[in-house]
Amino acid sequence: MNVVEIRQPEAAPARQPIHVKSISELHQPIVLAGLAYWEENVSEGLPSIRLIDPVRLRTLLSHIVLIDVIWPEGDEAGETAPADFQYRLIGQESAEVHDINLTGKRVSEQSRFGPRYSEVMMDFYKFICVKKKPVASGGTLDIIGKDFREFEGLYMPFTRYGGRVDRIMAVVAYF
Repeated sequence: MNVVEIRQPEAAPARQPIHVKSISELHQPIVLAGLAYWEENVSEGLPSIRLIDPVRLRTLLSHIVLIDVIWPEGDEAGETAPADFQYRLIGQESAEVHDINLTGKRVSEQSRFGPRYSEVMMDFYKFICVKKKPVASGGTLDIIGKDFREFEGLYMPFTRYGGRVDRIMAVVAYF
């Protein structure tokens, strides 16, 4: 299993890095269905945001999280690091597990789960923007104080303009 190196700010408590799994290690049917959807929509480069179709995704909707990438003003090519991320849509499963629906909220402003949540998630989403390919992850929900719950997720990049990641679609299974 690969591990995404997450920067550790000074004077912060130690935190677990996000565990990145190989795509071939995915086993949750709902997550595999999300991967199949992304793969059928990708040709060359990143798939378009316009291909995120709620009707075609209806069986996955409660497991989907859509994240908008907020780029610094004037960065149409995605040449710098994203400034922030905003939750566009939180599926019912994720809202229930997190005890909150974060739709419309920015990742940088999430202190509900402690300071490490925003830092870890910002770094993880930036990693996806750089990689420009689906990233699988799994483990416990220790980051939100629920180390007794496990998850498996796939985070898939989409584009508005063709070159940069403008939206991330996650399909997450909790167990």
